[in-house]
Amino acid sequence: MPIAATVGAGGDVELRNSAGDAIGDVVVFANDRGRLQYEVRHQAGAAGAIDPAVSGREPTVELHAMLVGQGLYADEATAMVNTWRDSWFEPGTRIFYVVPRRLVDSVLPLAIQPRPDDVARVFVARTELVMPQALADVKRALLTGDADALDAYGRFLDPIARRISATASPAERAAIESQLQRTYSVSAAVVDRCIAS
Repeated sequence: MPIAATVGAGGDVELRNSAGDAIGDVVVFANDRGRLQYEVRHQAGAAGAIDPAVSGREPTVELHAMLVGQGLYADEATAMVNTWRDSWFEPGTRIFYVVPRRLVDSVLPLAIQPRPDDVARVFVARTELVMPQALADVKRALLTGDADALDAYGRFLDPIARRISATASPAERAAIESQLQRTYSVSAAVVDRCIAS
């Protein structure tokens, strides 16, 4: 994907387009234990910084407008937001942007016969961001064996733990690996029980 995001030590988000094109419309969204923050920006350049402002609501109106602005009908945009809402606004921090049409067409060519007068192809990219607070929380939970805190990170636990482990001391790394093995063993046992019942 052309847009990369980097999170600074203070939680600021830097965006850049590797192709050098304008970034365009982007949403940075955070759900921290139910506290919602987001920022919607139109980045005219190939790089920029965003710091989400506190809002207390999901950016559904803004995402809808972004999708309609890219060529979807209002009903299509509503359906798209409603379909992905649970996933888009789950706990965590992420960016959303519309994938440039040129990239969509090069990766997924489309041929329709007879050729229509107009085609709108709107793909939304989602990039998960690991914020400094999440790294600190997961590290603490891994080192203290706080299984409930680790459960909250779901499918993102493994990549976050790998980042933490890469900079941990040898003793911390051993404790982290041990806790991950316990966590995954418990998860596998739960899955096995669910399948058996």
